[in-house]
Amino acid sequence: MQDARFRYLANRLTDYFVLEDPKFSLQTVEDCVGTGLNETVLTKFFQGQGPPHLLFYYQPPPGADPNATDQCKLSLMVGKAIPPTRRMAYCLKTTPVGVPVAPREPELIHELVFGTLETDGLQHFERLLTTLYVPMLSASKTWGKIHEKDRHNWITTINKYVENISDLMEARPQSIVLERPRKGLIDHVIAQSSNTLQRVSAITKAAHDAPLVEKLEMLMEKWIGMLQAFLEEEEECANAEPQNIPESIGPLTELEYWKTRYNKFESVQEQLTQTELKTCMSILKSARTKVLKKWHTMETDLAEGMHEAKDNVKYLTTLEKYMEPLYH
Repeated sequence: MQDARFRYLANRLTDYFVLEDPKFSLQTVEDCVGTGLNETVLTKFFQGQGPPHLLFYYQPPPGADPNATDQCKLSLMVGKAIPPTRRMAYCLKTTPVGVPVAPREPELIHELVFGTLETDGLQHFERLLTTLYVPMLSASKTWGKIHEKDRHNWITTINKYVENISDLMEARPQSIVLERPRKGLIDHVIAQSSNTLQRVSAITKAAHDAPLVEKLEMLMEKWIGMLQAFLEEEEECANAEPQNIPESIGPLTELEYWKTRYNKFESVQEQLTQTELKTCMSILKSARTKVLKKWHTMETDLAEGMHEAKDNVKYLTTLEKYMEPLYH
């Protein structure tokens, strides 16, 4: 693969990753995409038949120290994304679907767009919006026939969207992170997820493994303890005595409180739908362990808390436009 498109891709990737590892070279790219499935994906990408973008990782394998540069390996993301531990590089096509990328370098600079992504995608996205796109769009005068009122409303909507992202980022450090099962503990069960019959058989077999069930029970007890503390803390905040509430707190603060609370509940619910945690619960249900009774009570409390927060956010959001003049 030594045509101009490959050389251009390899040179751009080298420009990005050599800053992190001086040993990164064109050969590193060749080793990654020069053979096998990656070569097929790249060929289709250039021919206009493959994906509209490519995402490259240069990091140590899963489980290794993310700072171990000497263990870094370049990989092309194909299918399910792996958790990033270091900066990534992307390549986007500007050509229409089905149209090949030009084979000559003068055109390549217009048809292939490169850039990097930080490991924290949400923070990276928020930074791009606040420092680049929102200021650029706000200062732009080329809106054509769009009325000034519509332009103003659109910019206002974008700014509120950025505020919502900022709210999410502020809520993350306070979010509950449920502990995962130790690596290798239930991997043999998860490996059967693609086949229903094999998965049921693997879960049933795991449910009869007393040492395994005991470890999963201890893990679920930790979840219950963390979530119980979370619910009690949130309840104390919600039921605070009026004399203990600062005078500076107003209706918008109340809205932000419920937004943050809802985001926390949503974060917990998303974690509970992940494969590892769902597999743990399936094994414990099959084993009919006693800890499930406490867990079902906790699930009910979580659902009630989430519905309360969601309803309050929905109600207060409808009043938000009437609240804002109170602060001016």
